[in-house]
Amino acid sequence: MSNEVMKQEVKSKKVTVRSLVITSVITFLFALAQIIFPSMIIKFIGFIVGTGFILIGVVSIIMYIMSKEKLVSTLSRGVIFTLAGLYFTFNPDVALGILSLLLGIFIILNGVVGLQFSLEAKKLNADKWKISLIFALVIILLGLFILFFPFSTTKLLIIYNGVFMLISSVLNLVSLFFNKPTVE
Repeated sequence: MSNEVMKQEVKSKKVTVRSLVITSVITFLFALAQIIFPSMIIKFIGFIVGTGFILIGVVSIIMYIMSKEKLVSTLSRGVIFTLAGLYFTFNPDVALGILSLLLGIFIILNGVVGLQFSLEAKKLNADKWKISLIFALVIILLGLFILFFPFSTTKLLIIYNGVFMLISSVLNLVSLFFNKPTVE
């Protein structure tokens, strides 16, 4: 291997190490924020969703104004998205409540499909159909919990996500520490 290629490889490894350290530290800090301030993170996410809706709405209104066809659907979509965005921006908990509601419904539907599968397995005399039945019922109960306690579960999900991100960033940094001599 030529000297120039080796220098390029060392430089590339240093850039990789540096970017891994930077992303791990940023992930670590964001994870801490999720664990310590889950309510603030929920509001921030709601604000981001609201801002996104406003942008979609404003772009739709501008498209309506600038187009020759003047489609009412474009204008109405713009007005609806803008109003929804303003509402979500000033009421971020509502945005996440709606997302939690949809997540709860999705999980319940997933559990119902699992329930149907377990009952079909019973008809086919499968040995372990009861395990599938139990799992399906647990999934349905989790979905119902999310449905009836959306803010609590959203807060918990934010905290759990923070914990997993924290673990991930620490593992990356520890791995880097143990492998540093081979990388440099």
